[in-house]
Amino acid sequence: MLKKGDFAEIVFTGRIKESGKAFDTNDKESAKKEGLFSENSRYDPIAVCIGEGDVVKGLDEALEGKEAGKEFKVEVPAEKAFGKKDAKMYKLVPASVFKGEMQPVPGMPVNFNNGMNGTVKTVSGGRILVDFNHPLAGQDLIYDCKIIKHITDDAEKLKGFLKYYLGAEPSVEVKEGKAVITAKPEVPEPIQKALIDKAKSRIPGLKEIVFFKLPEQSEGKLGAPATKEVKKEESKKEEKPAVKEEAKTPAAPKKAAAKSSERSEGRIGTQVTNKA
Repeated sequence: MLKKGDFAEIVFTGRIKESGKAFDTNDKESAKKEGLFSENSRYDPIAVCIGEGDVVKGLDEALEGKEAGKEFKVEVPAEKAFGKKDAKMYKLVPASVFKGEMQPVPGMPVNFNNGMNGTVKTVSGGRILVDFNHPLAGQDLIYDCKIIKHITDDAEKLKGFLKYYLGAEPSVEVKEGKAVITAKPEVPEPIQKALIDKAKSRIPGLKEIVFFKLPEQSEGKLGAPATKEVKKEESKKEEKPAVKEEAKTPAAPKKAAAKSSERSEGRIGTQVTNKA
């Protein structure tokens, strides 16, 4: 049976208890059935570390004591999901903040430069009331969950952990308690440090975790170094007198075509996006 600190691979579908409407899933067939499917989304099992808040608290607690291969359903009250509605999270925003062609209307989701996301509640004159609570705050939820397997191998734990937090599957090699991660593109150093600290606390068997730094390649020199003949040709070219050319006026840049707005959210059933 699973306990705190164990890694498990799960698939789930989350629903709003009151309406029965699905709001999140990582199962492809369920996504199609519930009208949530998107070609831009990945539908794979996720690896979670039980007790670490990778999923909402109510689902996290429900995983304890379960067996791999089993399916279960759990009701999650609002306080163990995305919290209750907080009146302090309702803010009046000046209409001047909404620039350009964007006209705020009730129910419209908005994203601000400071990283805050909200939903327009009312529009009155020059002031707009925005609700910055999580969209599912105050909602009791139901999760249908299946535990695919209990992950015991440290390398597999780390791979699942990185896939969950990076949304990618970097190469991982583990030998004698040392893990070497090769990620393309490279992960910024501050994020590397945060991931390493978190991974070490969850996977005690890994005493050292490092990100392999990919060698820098000089532009145009991906293969073997230039031969003597090539260098000789280059030197001949350099001996030619420079020909003065008239400056050419660069063409005016084309106006970028406006991209269609596409709603992109992280998994709303997980704390990472807690995607959203």
